[in-house]
Amino acid sequence: MSRDIREAKQKLPLPTLMYRLGLGEHAKKSARCPFHDDAQNSFSVWQNNGAWFWKCFVGCGKGDEINFLESHKSISRSDATKLFLEMAGVNGCAPDPTKQNETSSNSAFNWHACVEAVNEKHLERLANWRAYSVELCLWLKENGLVGLYNDCIAFPVHDRAGNVVAVHYRLKDGSWRYYPKGAKVRPLLIGELVAGEPVQAFESQWDGFDYMDKSGERNGIIITRSANNGRLVADVIPERAKLFVWPQNDEPGEKWAKDVCAHVKCSVKRVKIPAPYKDLNDWARTGATAEFACAKGRGAMCPRFRQAGPVVRTSTGMGVN
Repeated sequence: MSRDIREAKQKLPLPTLMYRLGLGEHAKKSARCPFHDDAQNSFSVWQNNGAWFWKCFVGCGKGDEINFLESHKSISRSDATKLFLEMAGVNGCAPDPTKQNETSSNSAFNWHACVEAVNEKHLERLANWRAYSVELCLWLKENGLVGLYNDCIAFPVHDRAGNVVAVHYRLKDGSWRYYPKGAKVRPLLIGELVAGEPVQAFESQWDGFDYMDKSGERNGIIITRSANNGRLVADVIPERAKLFVWPQNDEPGEKWAKDVCAHVKCSVKRVKIPAPYKDLNDWARTGATAEFACAKGRGAMCPRFRQAGPVVRTSTGMGVN
């Protein structure tokens, strides 16, 4: 093995490469294969004597990081090697100028390492802090949706292709930061957003995760990360979506709901959390429960509350009724 390839494998190990390619959910010992329509787990990623390997037990292939790029990009071994060195920034290789911003952000930190830094105690603390089930917290880690950055809880920021390009993390004082600085803010999308199907939109990941925990839903979730980012849904809401918005009970929440509705052209239903609770997570942490009815189609969850407090209002296009 050449010195350059050894260096590249240290800088860009297979799990990190897969996260970079938007395939982080497959970077584990047992997963669905990313190369074929996998009905059951037939794909594995593991480490042996410091080196990383992958294999599809159905027959799609096996090998190291370069073999993975060969299969993923359908290119030759030599082209895959060149691409791997470029992605790792080895031997003076510079990224494609048309992708400079995206690649530089990706190489600025190791999101896979952030995810791996989360252990069972961290997950238990998160579950206790936010009144989530440990099962949900474990699912978030297994799917690369929670990590530790500088010992702070963190969440990934993806580009349009699904690559992790930045990290959104919470400081000890409760404030939030992005790394690298100046990273473009994008909503956190969880699962598949399908045209004509229900989509749930939240200001905060705490509310979005609570909905997932209580409903069991793992698709059609949009988290804008702030009440100032309602407009960001315009780029991700699929056509003919049935959008549910979950604003928090404050003035910024009202603005967020209006911004969301002003930037979509689909049916919108607003879910109101009962006073005096600040938001869905605040309400759920008091022990309140909610029923979730399966919508027609793919089994996506729509809210239907057991208590009389929440009111669902409907609007279409601009504004909230």
